[in-house]
Amino acid sequence: MNIVLSILSAIILILIILPLKLGMLAWIALVPLFISLNRIKKANTAFFMGLCVGIITYSGWFYWLLTYKIWVFLVIVAIFSLFIGMFCYFTKLIWSRSPNPYFLILFPPFFWITLQYLYDIIPTGLGGFWANLGYSQIDYLKFLQVIDITGIPFITFLIIGINASICFTILPYFRPTAIKSGVVFLGLIGLIYGYNLSLPTTIQKTKEIKTTCIQANFYQSWPWRKTHVDEILATYTKLTRQAKKRFNPDFILWAEYAIPTDLLHNPTYYEKLSKLAKEVNSYIVLGSFTCEKKRVYNIVLVFSDKGELVSKVGEHSIIHRKILPVPFGETHISSGYDYLPFDTKFGKVGIIICYEDTFPQIATRMCKAGAQYLFFLANDGCFRNTDEPGFHAMMSTFRAIENRRFVVRVANTGITKTIDPFGKPVKGTIYYPDKDIIFKDIETTQNTRQIFLTSIIPRSNLTIYTKFGDIFTLFSLIVTIGMLFLVINFRFWILDFGLKKSKIENLSEGGTKC
Repeated sequence: MNIVLSILSAIILILIILPLKLGMLAWIALVPLFISLNRIKKANTAFFMGLCVGIITYSGWFYWLLTYKIWVFLVIVAIFSLFIGMFCYFTKLIWSRSPNPYFLILFPPFFWITLQYLYDIIPTGLGGFWANLGYSQIDYLKFLQVIDITGIPFITFLIIGINASICFTILPYFRPTAIKSGVVFLGLIGLIYGYNLSLPTTIQKTKEIKTTCIQANFYQSWPWRKTHVDEILATYTKLTRQAKKRFNPDFILWAEYAIPTDLLHNPTYYEKLSKLAKEVNSYIVLGSFTCEKKRVYNIVLVFSDKGELVSKVGEHSIIHRKILPVPFGETHISSGYDYLPFDTKFGKVGIIICYEDTFPQIATRMCKAGAQYLFFLANDGCFRNTDEPGFHAMMSTFRAIENRRFVVRVANTGITKTIDPFGKPVKGTIYYPDKDIIFKDIETTQNTRQIFLTSIIPRSNLTIYTKFGDIFTLFSLIVTIGMLFLVINFRFWILDFGLKKSKIENLSEGGTKC
């Protein structure tokens, strides 16, 4: 029966993240697992139970890695299955040792957030976002607005807390305490919706900046791309000129690795791009790579409307190096080292490359450094028609809300889109160059060559989350350590007291006999 309950939790966890988007199920997803944890006796059994749940869950979440490399799929599933295993082990340990019913309910949500934090700081570069159940609430924007104060871990905390409260409401042991805790969690959710009502319904319009994204839809194979540099550049050049003719934008964005050659050390290609930016009289933002001191960097270049490379504020660097290369996928790429935005005549722009957008700290540091809007350059083409492009693209919504910034995302094969500071998609105008057709107020299409036009507004205000970061995560870490300390010491005190008592009884019996 315990195995069945655990598998049920795994199935529900899969359903909340796939295209069905049954995010509401997250609020009961762990209830069967918690009930089974109550029924077993040993923490070691709980670990293996959690490991099985993790293997099933993350195999369902990351099946799209099979289209990339099977060994990467196996490694990532194994690493994050350990997450669930450790969560179940320590939760059962606390449940079996603590006599305090509030500890039983509050430890799981606080410990989950702590584990997420530990996964963020381990040197694999994977990050704890894979274990962040808060992302399952992507369809409930009103509920997510509070993350500009707390960050997304607070949403995950509420989800785990409600699951624990429901579990102990079903079980007879601590039902009154569970009901009280559930009321508190529901009260917090009510406060979140109250906070949403206090937010402005419209964005104050200043000067709008016209941005155009070029979704070139090239074949992803890297060997092919390296031998077709001229063809790729010619296509981007043609599409850029069409964007200028149709929309006359202020910025023209190309995708990550748009030009698969070292532009900085190839005068011919560099000169072509410089002349193109000057010709269209627009800023051109594009992804490429460069080799410096025997290291390879995934980079973004910004050419001004005068054809010059734009320098960063306070730095001599004229490129943005990808700060966190994808683990297991970009082992040949070196890490970048700064978070500074580019200074343009339209304000300061923070640029984020691909996988970096899954780390909220990077976008936050960009905004703290003065970025007034964010450009995300990605290339999810190697995952084809799986759910990965959608899973990856939804990160833009959370980064926009956390920092109250417009986010423009461009990807080689899609998903290309613009998000406003409240997480709402900004519908724009799409031009299909192959068919010479324009559509207004629709969203982009994946795996299609297109030019996407939207307008954004620079914003300079800093949210609480932008200023202070993951305060709630640090609070959870402190609470978790405190709980573990109190429970362990209480256990030792009980053992110590029991030993002393037994010795006194033995001495008393011996004395009587004497």
